[in-house]
Amino acid sequence: MKKIFGFLAVLVTIAAVAIAVPLTPGISVTALIKHSHGGFQGVTTTITIASSSSWKPIKNATDNLWVQTEGVGFSWSSDNLVVAAIGDYTGLVTIALSGTNGDDAFIRCFNVTDNVQSGYIIGATMKGSTSYHPVTIPLYLEVHTDNTKFRFEVENTTAGRDVVIRSAIYQVQYLHD
Repeated sequence: MKKIFGFLAVLVTIAAVAIAVPLTPGISVTALIKHSHGGFQGVTTTITIASSSSWKPIKNATDNLWVQTEGVGFSWSSDNLVVAAIGDYTGLVTIALSGTNGDDAFIRCFNVTDNVQSGYIIGATMKGSTSYHPVTIPLYLEVHTDNTKFRFEVENTTAGRDVVIRSAIYQVQYLHD
């Protein structure tokens, strides 16, 4: 019985020290977790689509449409999300689309560095140029090289007609190596 109480006393002491002494003074553990959150609001951009089923980047003329409002280990460059470190990341993106009534528009995440689609696509049938549809896709970003670039793209599978993007929001966080 004395051994059990002695062992418990040691565990309680270790726990008390772990709680009282941070790993790195002045730096919280959550500040070290790679993450990014942002998008754009109150901005409308028209994506010119010359032919059906051709993917086009969701960007503006000055390549500064997407904004990171909070992040560690991520940045935006020319409307490409740059992931600084190797690893797997998860998240979501929601983009509000509109277009010609009856047209089918899809969005995807594209790995620019590896020249490959990242995950699945999803879309909606448009109901006119003033009727916006929020379209959400889960993100799973596999990063094999530091500073890998990703971008969000749209296509119109019905015809070579433009798609209008009004707003977007995304969030991504580190999962594992």
